Amino acid sequence: MQLFHLPRTPYVLTIPGSGRHRSRKVSRPGLRRVTAGLLVAGLTVAGLSSASISAAAESVGPNLVVNPSLESGTTFPDCFQASGWGTPGTWSFSPGRTGGRALSVTIAGYSSGDRKAIQKESAACAPKVTAGETYNLGIWYQSTVKVSITTFRHTASGWSYWGDLGQAAASAAWTQAQVATPTVPAGTDQIAFGLSISADGTLTTDDYSMFATSTSTPAPPAAGSELVVNGTLATGNPVPACFTATGWGTRTVSQGISSDVPATAAAGSRSWSITVSNYASGDVKLLQAETPACAPSVKVGSKYNVSIDYTSTSARNSITVFTHTAAGWGYWTDLKQPAATASWATAAATTPAIPAGVDAISFGLSISANGTLTTTNYSLKEVVVTPPTADPGPATGGSWQVHESPLPLRSIHSTLLSDGRVLLIAGSGNDGAAFDAGSFKASVWNPTTGAFTDVPVPYDMFCAGHVTLPDGKVLIGGGTLAFPTAGDGPTTFQGSKKSYYFDPADNTFHPLNDMAGGHWYPTLTKLGNGDVWAAGGLNEKAEGTVLTEMFKTSTMSWLPSGSVPQTWSFWGTYRICI
Repeated sequence: MQLFHLPRTPYVLTIPGSGRHRSRKVSRPGLRRVTAGLLVAGLTVAGLSSASISAAAESVGPNLVVNPSLESGTTFPDCFQASGWGTPGTWSFSPGRTGGRALSVTIAGYSSGDRKAIQKESAACAPKVTAGETYNLGIWYQSTVKVSITTFRHTASGWSYWGDLGQAAASAAWTQAQVATPTVPAGTDQIAFGLSISADGTLTTDDYSMFATSTSTPAPPAAGSELVVNGTLATGNPVPACFTATGWGTRTVSQGISSDVPATAAAGSRSWSITVSNYASGDVKLLQAETPACAPSVKVGSKYNVSIDYTSTSARNSITVFTHTAAGWGYWTDLKQPAATASWATAAATTPAIPAGVDAISFGLSISANGTLTTTNYSLKEVVVTPPTADPGPATGGSWQVHESPLPLRSIHSTLLSDGRVLLIAGSGNDGAAFDAGSFKASVWNPTTGAFTDVPVPYDMFCAGHVTLPDGKVLIGGGTLAFPTAGDGPTTFQGSKKSYYFDPADNTFHPLNDMAGGHWYPTLTKLGNGDVWAAGGLNEKAEGTVLTEMFKTSTMSWLPSGSVPQTWSFWGTYRICI
């Protein structure tokens, strides 16, 4: 979006934009940091080119401009006046786009200011407006330089500058600059507008138009739990109904409706394509229009699932959410940063619980770098939490039952095997006499038959770590090297470095290479690739070990300590089981 060119006098700037209203007193240097997009609620395309300024809603009713084709009037068109400040311009009639004539202004030796033709600021000539409504403005033009749509408004206090609603590029052919006004503020009863030129060059205008925008209520949300109106962007032109294009910062933007949609898209779906270049700051996004009929209503305390189908050549994308309270609209949070993707993908996230005072939200996928972002299938659905029934029954809620037969051992470790049986390991069972006698126990229980099958145990697996490997074998690491001696206290067990795996196919423990150090009460955690991370517990000296271990499943072996990333931190005893 281009920056304004205003005189160096101070202004009080009212900035209505997407439901937000802010006033700020600035001088020209400060104003140069404000982009035109902030001034226009209905501006449909940011970073405008000559053909891309366009209205945000359908036009209704008659053209409100008097003498729109500039055909009546001798020295100057009736109900129009030459306006501007700074460097003067030369006015003349030229061949018209329609009818007999158009109006031209030429600036030479430009140093400051602008020149424009606007409706006369009189009760008979300036178009009448209604507070709270929006209007589509249009002017056909030819220009050797870029120009701006400039507006003024009338209140009981008189006429005042309202804002520049966007810039249009130079065009040798007749082109229509078209834009929607912000919501007309309270107390305003007329407006005047025109195209302004502020550089050496010639601007020719013809066929001015101003129409009220449609105030019909949008279609209700889709049946079911979908809360977004027109989420497939199927209706509305040139911006999808119930959506608004917005953003901020310094960048060049072109955007508009596209027919590129996912293969699975519903019939009639369209998408919105945004291309950013010359990026320096800010973002661009398509959001639900922040009006009661369009912005999804939400419940305090509830969470909502958000999703948008998209493609993007930029890695800097974000699901951005705004909230509405009694104070108005404001930024809430960015939920997720979806990656770049050349093919259609879905950006999805869940909102936090809706804060107190929030009654509606608006969201979109923003791009904040050079690239092209295309979006469609906007969706918002409440996360429904189903409360448990009062009596779910054993099949749903579970139940406890005392087993009729006692266990044949004091089970310390229990693992459900891949065949449905259960491996029970006691080792010494915390029995010093059994440890001294080398009497270590394990058994496999078959829940179907109720039978227990004893398994020989090669060392004291009491307080070892265990985890099921991807092939169904059970890895055992660490255990008890020695019990506390008299006077040592109850927690001075020494850790073993031994390791075995149990194979359900033959009910046997098979030896592996030792771990790098002893571990009594360690944590073993299976990683996403099937390997096993191990740490913590007491070492051979009954001290907290700071050694981290890694088991390589593909080779069924523990790696040397030098091949494992180390933090040299004590991870505790059974503290981080996953």
